[in-house]
Amino acid sequence: MNDKRLDFNPVLISTERSRSADFTIAFLQVVGFAALTALCADAKIYLSFSPVPITLQSLAVILSGAILGARKGMLSQMLLIAAGAAGFSVFSQKGAGYLALMGPTGGYILGFVLTAYVVGWMKDHRYFQGFWQTNMLLFISSLFIFIPGVLWLKVLTNISFSHALTIGFYPYLIGDVLKTLVASSFVFGLKKLRG
Repeated sequence: MNDKRLDFNPVLISTERSRSADFTIAFLQVVGFAALTALCADAKIYLSFSPVPITLQSLAVILSGAILGARKGMLSQMLLIAAGAAGFSVFSQKGAGYLALMGPTGGYILGFVLTAYVVGWMKDHRYFQGFWQTNMLLFISSLFIFIPGVLWLKVLTNISFSHALTIGFYPYLIGDVLKTLVASSFVFGLKKLRG
């Protein structure tokens, strides 16, 4: 009687386990940054002259790209939008759900995806070298939130482009400078810990 044995390849099994672990880590990272962006929506300041509040969401968006890279950073923000479209209260307009995507902040929310991708692309291609260079690149990348944001605000409210810039762009620049300083410090602090 022949002893039939199953093929056993420890290298293949180890590779499969490694892929499974990598997928689990990537999944948790994407979900974690989507959740962080949602939590940062609670830290907000309303301006009397603008329907767009100042929040910490852009900081979370920048960090998602700077830490996770282009693909996972973008996916984290797409997951946030999907959660909002499904009715979860994840935006600065609490309880609005998918209606927030149709409101004055809808363009900015779509800009989260674009910004996370741009920041992540720079991270993936090792553009982040010195602290000040990184800070400058993160600030420029943060402006991609405003491209669809200001355009949608203009269309939705039927105001002039200059007025849309006045109420939807200029007041937020100082805050973005501070947020990118925090993001740069965090990125380099994390780099030192890993090093």
